[in-house]
Amino acid sequence: MEHYEEHFSALVFPFYESISNKTNHRYALPIARALKKVHSIRKQSFGWSHDNRIGYEYQQNNWYENLADYLWESRIKPQLARAYQQKMLKNPEEYEYLREIIMTFPLQEANLIHGDLWAGNYLITEAEQVIFIDPSISYGNREMDIAMMMHFGGFPSHTIEAYNRIYPLDENWEYRIRMYQLYYLLVHLNMFGISYASSVNSILQFYKENRT
Repeated sequence: MEHYEEHFSALVFPFYESISNKTNHRYALPIARALKKVHSIRKQSFGWSHDNRIGYEYQQNNWYENLADYLWESRIKPQLARAYQQKMLKNPEEYEYLREIIMTFPLQEANLIHGDLWAGNYLITEAEQVIFIDPSISYGNREMDIAMMMHFGGFPSHTIEAYNRIYPLDENWEYRIRMYQLYYLLVHLNMFGISYASSVNSILQFYKENRT
């Protein structure tokens, strides 16, 4: 009688109970400090070693020498293509001007980013420890995490100001932040449908009219 060995894998985490009122203004600085710690891990290349997901949307990963290739080829363009397939946006070729704009962004080293930093993906314990969970990890631009935090909310007021004070963002970051929000809104468009189309089209129009 043949013998078969059974193998299984498990990922075990400690249990952390989050406080209910984590948007209290007193937690703005601890969150900013925790995020700075993540973003301070840097790499010369952008991307990740294998594909992953954001929500249930597929993220194609590779290693890229610059931000423009990473953001366009592995993030924005694939989501534009998916929205086109679902008949919610025009052909991605119509939006090639976005890549040209991204190429004007400041040259930076890649930062380790959470990648899906909305209110449901962080905890604050009774000991006031900040814990980030359920990441969609890669080496990208740290402004990507800031962009999602700003758009979807759920963080204490002044968290972004606290972050910018202890780890200053580059000049004109407010102009670039919409590009990163575009990616996350495209993901939501493809996951949840046409209700996100107006927000996506608003950003597309903004960059079409305000190229630097």
